[in-house]
Parts: sequence; C-alpha cells; structure tokens
Amino acid sequence: MTSILPDDTGLKFPNFTVISASAGSGKTHTLTLKLLQLLLSRRVPNNSLKCILAMTFTKNAAAEMRKRVLEYLKKGYLGDGYIIQELMTIVPMGKDQLQLRCGEMIDAILKDYSTFQIQTIDSFMARIFRASALEFGFSPTVEVIVDNQYLLDEAFEQFTRNLSSDSTKRHLLEDLTDLLIDNQSLSSRFIWDPFHKISHEVRNLYNTLSSQSKELISLSHNKVTIDRIRREILDTFQKLNALVQKSGLEITENFKLVKDVAIREDVDDLIERKSLYALPVKRSGSSKTKEKVKEWSSQFTPLQEKLSRLASDYVLESSKSYYYPYAEAHRFLRNTIGQIMHINNKVTLSYVNHVLLSYISEEIVPQVYYYLGDSVFHYLIDEFQDTSIIQWEALKPLLAEALSKRGSLFVVGDTKQSIYSFRHADWRIMKDVMATDTFPSAPTEVRELDTNYRSYERIHSFNKTVFHSLIPERMEGEAPHASGLSTFIQKVKEGNENKGYVEIVTIDNSGDNSPERNKILEIISDCRKRGYRYCDITILTPKNEHVVDISGWLNSEEIPFVSHSSLDIRGRKITGEIIALMRFLDSPIDDLAFSTILLSETFHRLMSATNKSLTETEIISFIIQDRKDNRKVSLYTSFRLRYHDIWKQCFEELFTVVGYLPLYDLVSEIYKHFRLFELAKEEESTLTRFLEVIKNFEEIEQNNLKDFLEFVDKEGDEADWNISIPHGIDAVSVMTIHKSKGLDNRVVVVLLEDTNLKSNNLFIDNQEN
Repeated sequence: MTSILPDDTGLKFPNFTVISASAGSGKTHTLTLKLLQLLLSRRVPNNSLKCILAMTFTKNAAAEMRKRVLEYLKKGYLGDGYIIQELMTIVPMGKDQLQLRCGEMIDAILKDYSTFQIQTIDSFMARIFRASALEFGFSPTVEVIVDNQYLLDEAFEQFTRNLSSDSTKRHLLEDLTDLLIDNQSLSSRFIWDPFHKISHEVRNLYNTLSSQSKELISLSHNKVTIDRIRREILDTFQKLNALVQKSGLEITENFKLVKDVAIREDVDDLIERKSLYALPVKRSGSSKTKEKVKEWSSQFTPLQEKLSRLASDYVLESSKSYYYPYAEAHRFLRNTIGQIMHINNKVTLSYVNHVLLSYISEEIVPQVYYYLGDSVFHYLIDEFQDTSIIQWEALKPLLAEALSKRGSLFVVGDTKQSIYSFRHADWRIMKDVMATDTFPSAPTEVRELDTNYRSYERIHSFNKTVFHSLIPERMEGEAPHASGLSTFIQKVKEGNENKGYVEIVTIDNSGDNSPERNKILEIISDCRKRGYRYCDITILTPKNEHVVDISGWLNSEEIPFVSHSSLDIRGRKITGEIIALMRFLDSPIDDLAFSTILLSETFHRLMSATNKSLTETEIISFIIQDRKDNRKVSLYTSFRLRYHDIWKQCFEELFTVVGYLPLYDLVSEIYKHFRLFELAKEEESTLTRFLEVIKNFEEIEQNNLKDFLEFVDKEGDEADWNISIPHGIDAVSVMTIHKSKGLDNRVVVVLLEDTNLKSNNLFIDNQEN
C-alpha cells in the first residue's frame, strides 16, 4: 500500500494535517505510519515517547494500533525487506540505521510501557480530570464511569421523592404526565404507570444535553407573552382581511377557509395554513385586473411578512412553555446527579467533558492543561468523524497549546462513515475543520486518500450507484452532499478492475418456511463448493437478536461459526454462577444468590467429584421446606446447620476471608475451592477472561466487591467482557453491522429487514447566541 505521507526531511512545525478518506483506503494504516514516523525520525522535535499521544474511539482500536506499531518495529529491527522499504519512504535512513532505530524504540517502549500513549479519547479526558480532581472539588481517587445508568436511576428516584414531598413543585410531575399522554399516538396504550416513561424521557433528555457544548437556554411558562403574540396575530390578520376586502378583487377559496379559521380564533391552525402567506386574491382576468392585483399585492406583502415573523415567535414561545416541564425536570435532575456524584466520588464522562469545558470557557484553565501542554507535543486522532462537539471543544485548548510550541496534530477520518450518532458523534466537525483554519498557528493541510484497497471494482461500483444515485433521490436535505456520500471520488487498486460480485435478493418471509435461512445456507454451500473456507465468510445483520437466530441456523447444520454476540462472557452460565456466589459473599442474607449456587452446575460438579450424595432434588426440597419452617432465618444459616461438612468444604473459608482479601485473590480462592479449571475445562477461556476483567477493574484503583457487582450490572463496553477470537479458526463470522466497521472478508452476506424508522421528537439547535 503506497503512503501519501511525505518523508521527514520536508516536515515543518507546527503542522496540522487532516487525512480525508473513504472506506478501504487505508486510514488506520496511514495513521500507524505517521505514528512510526514521529517515533523513528531524528528530525522531528520533541518526539520522545511521552511527547506523542494517539487517540482512538474504542479500546479494541487502541489495542490494535499498539499491536500494529510494535509489529512494524519488530519486523523493522529484524530486517524485513517490505517493512524496511515502507519505513524508508517516511524516514529516509539507511537500512542499518533504521534497524538500529527500531530496536531503540522497542527498548524504550518495553522499558516504560506507560509512556507508550495510545488510548481512547474518553480515557484521555478522564486522565485530565483525575489529575485536576481537587480543583473540581473531588478526591484524587475519583472514579470516572462510562455508563451513567445507575447514577441516573438513583438521581431520578431521589428527584421524584423530592418533588412529591414538595407541594410547590408537585405540579411538575403532573405536567410531565400530561405531556406524555398528550404525545401518545391514538393507537398507543394508556399509560397506567407513567413513572418509567417519565424516567426514560427525562434521562434521554439529560444524556442528549450532556453531549452538547452549550447550556440549555432558559425556558419559561410565560402565558402573558403567548397571549400577547396570539392577539397580535389575530389583529394583523384582521388588517390583512380588511385590506383584501377593500381591494375589491376576487378572493381565493383557500383564503376564505383561512378567514373561517381566524373567526374561530384558532391560532394554531391559522399559522399552519400555507394560504395565509400566499396571494389572497385571484390573478386571472383582464390585463387591467392583473395590474390591479400586482398593485394591491405590494400592500398585502408587508402584513403577510409580519404574520410570518409573529408565527415564528408564537411557535418558539409556545414550545418554551409547552416543554417547560422537561426543562425544569432536567435542571432539577442535573443538580441531584451532581450531589450524588460528590457523595459517591464518581463522575460520568459527560460530566468530565462539561467541567473541563466550563473551566476553559471561564479562563480558569486546570493546571494539568499546562502540564500536558509542556509534555505532549504531537497528537494523532483516528476516526475523527466520530468526535462529539463537547469532546472537540474540550480538546482544542490542548491542541492549540501544542501547535503553538512547534508541535503537530494529525487527524484521520471519513465524514461518510459517521455511524455513531447514538454516541452524539458529529461529522460536521471534521467538515468544518477541513474548510477553515481552526488553529491560527497552523493552517489546515488536507490530503485525500482516493484509492480503495479493500474492495473489487464491481462492489465499488455498486456502492457508488447506491450513494450517488439512489440515496439522493430518496433522502431529503443536504446531508448526502454535505457529508460527501453523493460526491465522493474513489478508484480501486490496480489489479482489482472488473472483479467482484454483488447480488441483491428480496425475500418474502410472510410464510413459516424461513426463506432467509435457506438462502444463507445456500450461499454458504455454494461458496464452499467453489473453494472458499468458512473463515472467508462473514454474515452481518443490524440487531443482536438476528445474530442469535443466524447462529442457530448454522448450528443446526453443524457449520462452524463464531458469533460475536456470544463472546461476552456475561452470557455464559458459569459466569452467572460465579457472580451469584460473589453476591452471596457480599450479602449473606441474599437467599436468591445462595439458592442459585446450590442449584448450579458448578456446585454439583464439585459434589460429584468429591463423592457427596447431595442431589438437586434434595436441595430443592430443602429450600422449599426451609422457607416454610424458618422464615426469619437466612437460607445459608439453615444450610450450615444441616450440611455442616459441605458448608465447611465449599463456603466457610470464603465466608471468612471476604472483605479481607483483594478482589482478584478472592476470586482465585473461589476457583480453587470449586476446582473450576479442573472440573470445567470446556470453560477455560471464560474463566481466564473473567480474571482478566477483574485485573483491569483493579487497575482503575477499584478493589471493592460491591463496586464490582455494580460494574457487572452495567451495560458497559462489550469489549471489556469479550473473549478474543483465536487467529486462524476456520469458522463463519456472525456479527452486527456496527461491529464490522473497519473489517473485511472475501464473502460478506448482509441480512436486512424492512423496519419503520424510529421517530425522534428531540432535536438540537446549537446556536452561537
């Protein structure tokens, strides 16, 4: 793959480069080479490990980039001809010098791995916040959490308790309920319990507004202002109507209908009538009549323009009043969340970004910004189109500081590949950066990657037809053109011309014979006959539930597959059993957790291995009878009395050391007591990954069993819990479309289903003033 990077002899600092690319054009490869150039060059100023920071958007991407860099350095040191040749195009050294330099960098990285800074943008922002935690009123041990679900749940419950006990604010809950009912469609069921619906709406509003760099404007419930505008609209219409009557011209039928609406004083209906702003009289007739229409039209227009302005004011003020309860709820909830975060010494990522941004905007720059400005000179950002507004605004001061000291900023992205809008990514940031000089000290230099190295020409042509022709015809607005979807220019790699195959199959699945299942199995069978391996095939679908269905189809035909939705160890039975035991140890009165363990395969495997005669039937009878006889005694107490030897063998020591042992050591003791690696050999990868999760959890300065159990219940990043797929396994890959970003394969089957687009009643207008 040819690099578009110039060699380091021509580099100037400061330097701000934007690489704009399309799918398959080698964005990650280009970023990796740039990072290697910064590391290896002897001409780049301030290029020690601690002075270079690369940011990505997922942990997997960060890990992959670290792996790529280390592989390049290793192969370069060993004298790999292809790698040496590629590196020499960006760092023109002799082969011996370059090999020596690669070896020096490997030694530097292994000597102090923590300074090898390739991390997610969220991790970087959290690092800044922790370093200045005292300035923000938090302990230096503050925990930055990604998933704010349980914080929002706790805050909303407290918020509703406060409102229900405060008679002056109780009406807010009533107003919120009325709003929900008012917005329900006629076909929707009646809201018997509005609490959960209100909670969802308010939390959704909080999450959306938390991603914005500006504060919500003050809303008001100003009935006087609305009534004044309403009356002014009606009065202005009466003046317009009087003028129309005075003209003596023939009135249009549509204007007569508008007049009837005005008589009813239905302003909401009135301002939505297009006829209100159109010519109210007929144009037909003699030339004299047409001349008269033109003369009177000039008198109608000012009043119609005034009506248009008044209509805008009326809609804005009415909206402020109508949605005032949501705005008030957001304000109260935000204050409650702030209190809970301070009490628990935990903050959300959105809070981190907002605090950093507010301090910068107030020109109270945290000390850590000065420190990082002195230590990090070169920034690289991958998948730049997925940056959110608040992330970008919080990063800009650091980037400006680095550029002002002869540093560099290198960003790579593709506005057409912004698929993370649910994470508030905004591709328009990249679009604006490419069009303007964001940093005065470093003019923006834009370079295009216009060769697709991944796809054959026929596949590329199909995509071009879809995005250049079909989407613009069916999609309103400027988004296809502005994002580059309908205008991109790309060529295929030499040698890929006239190759590839695309087929679209429309399936009617109204029957019960699963035609989509049959088609997928037919495709796999056909590919196998033509020499493809199972690992050459990837099946994509939008939803996890479809991944499960497809996995079932492949399993029934004994086709080896890897379901990326089943890589999360939280879905494994043995993981649930271990977590149930941890819940019991954390809270011995949790009878459900203890019952789960007693009825688990983990427990019964140990019983069989130690020749104990305690059967599942006997345990069930014991649990039922105990509930009848000992309602005031915890289940474990009764079990300890009745089965003392088993209790002593399985639980007593764990029961004694919990609270004293570190979390990792406690889980290791669980593994040892239940002989998990010996008795559950088929789950070795799950057991190993579970220990890795705990190790990573402890690395963020958490060692508490209760906190870990809360962490387990969070949605979180699947990558935290996923088992790595072994290289070289010959199996069909099945995954959701979102997880496939950046991947490729020889055969790709995409299973789509006709669905209605989700309605969205929340829109953000981000204005300067």
